[in-house]
Amino acid sequence: MFQWRQSTIGDMLICPERFRRAHVVGEADMNSAASLMGTAVHEAIASGLLALLHNGEWYEPQDVARNALIRFQHLVAMDSLEQDPIPWREGLLDERINDVERMAASLWSQMPGLLERWGGPLSVEHTFSGVPLTPDGIKGQGTWDLLTDKHVLIDWKTSEKPWPKWKAAKKLQPLVYAQAVEHETGRWPEAFVFIVVTREGRVQQLPVNVNRERYRFLEATLPQLERMRLSNIYPLNPDSALCSEVYCPFYNRGCPAKQLKELA
Repeated sequence: MFQWRQSTIGDMLICPERFRRAHVVGEADMNSAASLMGTAVHEAIASGLLALLHNGEWYEPQDVARNALIRFQHLVAMDSLEQDPIPWREGLLDERINDVERMAASLWSQMPGLLERWGGPLSVEHTFSGVPLTPDGIKGQGTWDLLTDKHVLIDWKTSEKPWPKWKAAKKLQPLVYAQAVEHETGRWPEAFVFIVVTREGRVQQLPVNVNRERYRFLEATLPQLERMRLSNIYPLNPDSALCSEVYCPFYNRGCPAKQLKELA
C-alpha cells in the first residue's frame, strides 16, 4: 500500500509530473555532490548519537569527521559505478572532502550545547510506518533523525549557505514527523528544530511551529493529492521557480516542461 513521505508530498506540490517520474515510473534520481555530502555527515552524526545513547560514549569531533569522510569516500566510489556518475572537475572532490570533514566536526563540536538546550537522545534514526495522517486513513512513513528526552524533534540539514528563516517555516516535514511522534508515543512533540550546518561550518538552530492549527493545512491538502494520485493526474508545473535543471533531476531528461519554457 502506498504511504506518503514528506519528500513525496513536496514533490507532488512542486510538480505532479516530477512525482510521477520519481515515484510512479520509478526513474532513479541522479546523485549530486550535495546529496552525497549530506548523507555522509548525517550518518556520522547518527553514529555518534547512537554511541552516546547506548554506551554513554562521547566521540571527539575529529572522530566524527573521520567517520563522515570514510562514508563520503564510499559513496563517491559507489556513484562512480552508476550510469551517470557525478562529473568531478579537477580539484572539486578534494574541496568537498574538506567540506564534509569541516561540517561534521563543526556540528559535533556544538553537540553538547545543542543537547543541553533541546534534550539528550531518546530515539535516533527511528523509522515509522502506517502513521494516519488524515482522519480518512491516508498513511505516512519516514525516519526521524532525533527525538530528545525533552520530547523535541531535531532534523539535521547540510547546506551550501545559511538558511533564511522562511525556508524552515515553509517545510511540511515537521508536520508529518510531529504526527508520527504522537502516533508512536501518544504525545505531540514540544518543538521541531532544524539544525543546519553550512560548508563553512556555521551551525544554525531553526525552531519551527508545529502546532495543531498548522497541521490542519496538511490534513486538508493530502486528500487532494491522494485523489490526483489515484486518478493518475500528474500535470506539469513549468511556472514553478523550482522547474529548472538546478532543482529538478528530470528537467534535462526529456521533461516536456523544459520544451514549453524554451518555446515561451
